[in-house]
Amino acid sequence: MALPGLSFEIVRSSGPLLGIRADRTALIALTERGPEETPTLVHSHDQFGEVFGCPVDGMLGPLAAKDYYANGGEELLVTRFLPLEAAAATGTLSVVGASAPGVVIQVRARDRGAFGNRIEVSAMLSVRKRGKGEADSATSVKFAGVLDPVFLTSDEKLPARLLSQGVEHWTRLLTITGAVPGDQIATFATGSLTAGDPVVVELFEPVFTLRIREPARADVFVPGLDLRDLDAAEQLLAPTVVRLEWTETTFAELPDPDVRIRLAGGDDGMDATNSAAELRRSFERALAALELSELPDIVIAPDLWSRTFRSKGVVRLAFGAATAVDLADQLVLSAARTQDRVVLVDPPLGGPDELRPFGVGELEAWRATREASLGAARDFAATYTPWSRIVAGPVFKGDDTLLVPPSAQVAGQMALTSRTRGPWIATGNVALENAVALDQTLSEPAQERLQDVGINPLRMSLPRGATIQGVRSLSWPDRKPWRFLSTRRLFNFLRRALRPIGLSYVFEPNAPQTWIQLRRDIERLLRDLFANGALAGSRPQDAFFVKVDDALNPEPARENGVLTAQIGVAPAFPLEFLHVRLIVAGGIATVAEEPITP
Repeated sequence: MALPGLSFEIVRSSGPLLGIRADRTALIALTERGPEETPTLVHSHDQFGEVFGCPVDGMLGPLAAKDYYANGGEELLVTRFLPLEAAAATGTLSVVGASAPGVVIQVRARDRGAFGNRIEVSAMLSVRKRGKGEADSATSVKFAGVLDPVFLTSDEKLPARLLSQGVEHWTRLLTITGAVPGDQIATFATGSLTAGDPVVVELFEPVFTLRIREPARADVFVPGLDLRDLDAAEQLLAPTVVRLEWTETTFAELPDPDVRIRLAGGDDGMDATNSAAELRRSFERALAALELSELPDIVIAPDLWSRTFRSKGVVRLAFGAATAVDLADQLVLSAARTQDRVVLVDPPLGGPDELRPFGVGELEAWRATREASLGAARDFAATYTPWSRIVAGPVFKGDDTLLVPPSAQVAGQMALTSRTRGPWIATGNVALENAVALDQTLSEPAQERLQDVGINPLRMSLPRGATIQGVRSLSWPDRKPWRFLSTRRLFNFLRRALRPIGLSYVFEPNAPQTWIQLRRDIERLLRDLFANGALAGSRPQDAFFVKVDDALNPEPARENGVLTAQIGVAPAFPLEFLHVRLIVAGGIATVAEEPITP
């Protein structure tokens, strides 16, 4: 029984804190289908399957998406890359009563991939009018003693089917002559009628419906297709998996309604003999497209290591180990250029066949190489190890489990933490869903060795399962201000939050009154961050400061329209202050960081 007085209901919000999302994850992946090298946002595992298809041997992307959503992720920005040798499935629909003999409609799967070989297509036509008369000549039919017109002059040029003595002939209605009431004569473009024979004439609408069938998917019906207007037809077909290729004509043409074709020739292009160099170029184009997007907060690319799939004696190549490591470095360098996302870099594979995940010593050497090749860009990267095992039986027949990179599972938990608590909260000591085992069991000394070089270990323990046991970035331990990934993500969040504040002051007078208003807006944001546990200190004045004054905005800068604010914040951990400069110039707001050397 409730007691008298006030009652409270405590609800954990699933929406973005402070009105800014910081949980979107970008996935660069090999997939069954989908837009090529174009970032596409999907909001659920079902939507991912609708757009990018099902798991395919040799492709980690669909499995990564499943793991991401299972671990709490909500929004996934998918960019598909694929081999040059991938091909789209095609087929042909014959045209009835065509203006030229042998004309066909080419039907092509919209996306490249072997999935297109399962697509079936057929046409459905609509009869506008039907009449029964008598052949007057090989190409004309008389309708005797009619009280109302059988056909009108507006029906001329439409496709028609003539049925006589069990023979079917497709043609076009040319002209209608004769008085009504009385006899009316219909003349057709072609025909092989015998005078005096009874004839049934069916006149069809100039548009048709295309029916598209795929296994395990609902049939799709696209009505209103007109081969005289290919632009309109393409717009109608745009949401579907196929497109039509046809030479536009002034005559109404229709596909044969009595056939169902199955597309063929689709290929995933995952043959081991195909060009790895061209696959790399596709990945690099996908990364370039992703770099232009402002949506991602976390970036993963498990398909860099898709070569791990070796089932039923078939090798599915993606990249060699050296190429995969180099492309992973490119991901990190891209994040450093944008300064608004972090990359979860999967631990590499090695060994004689490049199919064995690295051990502790190999990871230490790999980490040392990253320090030399990435430099300060390591601030934007983190690595988790070992690889995890997932149940694979329902997907890959003959295999009970598959070994997969852990980045997708970690990204899902990181997105969940960002959405419910904030990106400044370190994602650690949480269990990974879908991970039934790890590639290896790390001893405590091994975990300590990895943490000493900034690699976060995973640990399997019952009943919790696989848990994250580290929150460090690859900048550990030498780049002290950025040793923790949560610090980097806090400043990425600040960058997103400060930019719209700065843009709101474009065209405002660069004067003390504006400086006061700008300082108040920034302090309001920082107070919210302090209240949500993002900053250190027991009081706001211990956690941050905002400075906008004459020293930062001297007369020459003001005359050039440059407004600068200096912001100091103390992340919740570590405690060092890190400076941020907000600069508004030429209608553009930019944020520059000034780490304070301890």
